[in-house]
Amino acid sequence: MVTWGEVAPDIVLSILYIYILIRLFTASDAYFKTPFYIFFSATGVYSITTVISYQLILNVPLTEQFWTFHFNKIFKALNVIGAAGATFGKAAIAIHRYFVLRHRDFSEKRLSSSTILRVLVVQFVIALLETAAIWPASYVYATKNGFEYIADLSRVHAQIEKAFSIANYVLYVICNLIFSILASRELFQTKGMLQDKSATSRKILIQQRNLFIIVSVCSLSHLLKAVQQCVHDFRNL
Repeated sequence: MVTWGEVAPDIVLSILYIYILIRLFTASDAYFKTPFYIFFSATGVYSITTVISYQLILNVPLTEQFWTFHFNKIFKALNVIGAAGATFGKAAIAIHRYFVLRHRDFSEKRLSSSTILRVLVVQFVIALLETAAIWPASYVYATKNGFEYIADLSRVHAQIEKAFSIANYVLYVICNLIFSILASRELFQTKGMLQDKSATSRKILIQQRNLFIIVSVCSLSHLLKAVQQCVHDFRNL
């Protein structure tokens, strides 16, 4: 069991994230229904799922003496789905930002509703497929207070899961670096085109710059996490 001090940051940040998502979902302004905010919200749901399921795995010991042991695979599957979905979502946000900057009308609503739905479906299907190694897995046990508790999946299935995770993060790092560089180049060119123009042009430039900064911060934080997770999983293969 982990201490309250280790759990508290995740709980506090998750509550804040949930609050932000609720505000976005309930916002009446059509601007918050654009593809960027839809992808951001979907990615947020996956991220929160990862945090909550991870804490459940750590803090809810399960034994096969009770039917609740079935929750172990459910918690692990939710954790994998959340991590994979969040990673895909961050990549989708970075790609979308590049294509918005590339088209000089800077329309945030370039993607149709059907295209957005397809992206969200692909995001979920890819995340779901990454749980393939979990369902047939057996368990490794640890003894505590006279009970055998489930410690992890069997070594083979755990390695398969880690291999999926490494591949997922490596693809994310490559994709994110490429489209972040391309987006920054487009923003630089846009700045040269609009900085001496009208007040409306300057407003567009400021808006695009701010969105680029938000995407860059989200991408960088997830990039660092991806590299860290890749190193961790690779060492434990």
